[in-house]
Amino acid sequence: MSSKVCSTCVLQVICNAQEPVSQMQLISLFTNDPSDEVVRKELQFILTTSLDLGLIVKSSDQYYIGANVNETVREEENPEVQEVSQGAEQASQMPEMEEVSAEQESQDKIN
Repeated sequence: MSSKVCSTCVLQVICNAQEPVSQMQLISLFTNDPSDEVVRKELQFILTTSLDLGLIVKSSDQYYIGANVNETVREEENPEVQEVSQGAEQASQMPEMEEVSAEQESQDKIN
């Protein structure tokens, strides 16, 4: 049986929201039936796990982005993410060199 609730979608909605989001608002994203127990249980699991990880914060039945949603925490927990982040950082610091090498390649082909 496939999941009805997308954890990535839930986190994106909470992280991109201008104001805290209620559980009912999140439920309405995945079903028109607010009493759908499967959606409620899956959403509750995602919210509980995200709260435990510090990705989101709950305040009086409203959810909003947590303090742990930053690259430093993700890098410490997952060395692969750190490598990708460093590679992206290095690439963003040297865009001129990439352009020059592309220009040189096209000139070399012409010559």
